[in-house]
Amino acid sequence: MKSFRLSCFMIMIAAVIMTPQNSLLSARAFKTGETVFAQWLPNSWHRGTIVNKCKIGWYIKFNDGDEKCCSPFHVIKDRVPAPGELKVGTAVLARWITGHYFPGIIAGISGDRYFIKFDDGDETSVPINFIRKR
Repeated sequence: MKSFRLSCFMIMIAAVIMTPQNSLLSARAFKTGETVFAQWLPNSWHRGTIVNKCKIGWYIKFNDGDEKCCSPFHVIKDRVPAPGELKVGTAVLARWITGHYFPGIIAGISGDRYFIKFDDGDETSVPINFIRKR
């Protein structure tokens, strides 16, 4: 009986999240032509452009020519955040020394440098223009 109740609860939560008026999805509203970062594979985010809506979210054309339909939870605006938006613990994408962006969190802030702890355990510090808020 507990698993039945839990299943019903999960279905109700999914129904609330997927309603168009829900603020969770409205906060992830994008426009065709907008430049974004999208998750190609886990821990693999790349820059691309919103082409259109698709069944599960947004159809992205990545800068390398690949294309994919991505959930709105795996797409973020390619926008440098304002300094006041970033605090210790904020989830971000940050640029690694290779020039690629990876997910992590703000682990510390010192002046204009942001210390990033990446999800894979690596760490670095970057200026704000190498950060995108998730």
